[in-house]
Amino acid sequence: MFKTWMVMTAIVLAASTPGIALPSVDSSSPAQPERLISDFSGTWTVRWLSNDSRNPMKLAQKVTYFTGVYINDAKDNCSVSGALDTTNQLIKLQVKCPKWDIQMEGFPTLDGKTIVGEYLAYGKAAGGFIMTRE
Repeated sequence: MFKTWMVMTAIVLAASTPGIALPSVDSSSPAQPERLISDFSGTWTVRWLSNDSRNPMKLAQKVTYFTGVYINDAKDNCSVSGALDTTNQLIKLQVKCPKWDIQMEGFPTLDGKTIVGEYLAYGKAAGGFIMTRE
């Protein structure tokens, strides 16, 4: 169910977001994994769908591992770590702030400018997020 929700959310958001084109499906040609974006280093804006708040995140990537900094609403610098599952193109991030942490999982769009996913915060609160690259 989680994966179905993620895929449907990604399709709806990609279709409704200006500038993001959905790929055409051609069943006669094999998948082209070399076209997938593999470097997610840079500055991102995280939009939390539960309250529409937006926070900056900077990511550095070395092979399939991430480190970075997230700035929360209180302007605290929070550490970010994570990994890219290249088989499924699933990005997993953990944000650790002074008083709480968030686990995030999301799928990038083919152009690598958007990541759509779900989070678990405080060990119990769940919701969706959209990250956009600046």
